Amino acid sequence: MNIQDLRDILLSVYLILGILLSITLIFGVIIALKAVLGLIKAAKRPIDKLGEASGSLMGDLVNPSKDGLSMSSVSFGIISFAASMLGRAIKRSFRKKSSKRKKKRR
Repeated sequence: MNIQDLRDILLSVYLILGILLSITLIFGVIIALKAVLGLIKAAKRPIDKLGEASGSLMGDLVNPSKDGLSMSSVSFGIISFAASMLGRAIKRSFRKKSSKRKKKRR
């Protein structure tokens, strides 16, 4: 056995190992791509449902403004709510003062 035969054997072994490594890497990349595509498909459903929910929510917010809800009616509603809350607070304070006066008289 001379040196050229040894060289040819080592070259053949390295070529076979290189081919096997390349095939293994190609299969690994294909499996990784399938896994990533599966994750993307799995994440697509919840994202679509979130889009539908936000679309219906925006529809519920925009439709009243199309039906004639104006800034003046909204501000009137806010002012009337605040006035009623203030009136209730004043009424409660008068009730507390009158109940304290009744207790002192006894």
